[in-house]
Amino acid sequence: MIVIAGCAIAATLAFIGLVVGLLLGLRKGLIQLESLQTSADELRGQLQHTAAETVALMEPAKQSLLLVHQQLQNVQSLFTAAGQIGETIEQTTETVSRVSSMLSESAAQHMAKAETRNKAKEAMEWAELGMLAWQLWQTKRKHNG
Repeated sequence: MIVIAGCAIAATLAFIGLVVGLLLGLRKGLIQLESLQTSADELRGQLQHTAAETVALMEPAKQSLLLVHQQLQNVQSLFTAAGQIGETIEQTTETVSRVSSMLSESAAQHMAKAETRNKAKEAMEWAELGMLAWQLWQTKRKHNG
């Protein structure tokens, strides 16, 4: 009987030790769970803060991108205008070249005509000189004869 009572006491003590061990383990688990909950809450707060900052930064970034887009459109318009100016300059250059060519041809023609006139004038002067010489000779011949 004493053995049975000793066994019962030992079983009871073992059971009490087991329950105390389980309660201590559960308490430690609850403490760690609370710590984990606190860390999760802090992390959630940081994530919300970071999300709010990100949203606050996205609006200026969006505005900057819109501004860059507008600037690129303006630059594209500028390049288009520069291309049109280049075409206009090219056409003007071609026109000036054609006008210069026509002026050169006209000047050459006038020079050729002037040369022809000068030759004709010179020929007329020679003819006049020849005529005077012939008349002088005729006069002297009549005079002498």
